[in-house]
Amino acid sequence: MKTGEMHVRISESDMKVWERFKRLVLEKYGKLHGVLGDEVIEALKMYLEHEEARRAHTQRKGRMVAKGVKR
Repeated sequence: MKTGEMHVRISESDMKVWERFKRLVLEKYGKLHGVLGDEVIEALKMYLEHEEARRAHTQRKGRMVAKGVKR
């Protein structure tokens, strides 16, 4: 394996999700080679941003409840 290269195992039950993702990338670019990894990284970034925003919202909501602030 080259430096910076990574392999991921996808369970059989999640294979449909992977195939849907690859199909969308193929529709967008007309190819997978050279762009699939970039799109995986973009998807991971979006997931992380979503989770970080959700956690920040949950923490703010928890602080408001602790202070007795009604919504």
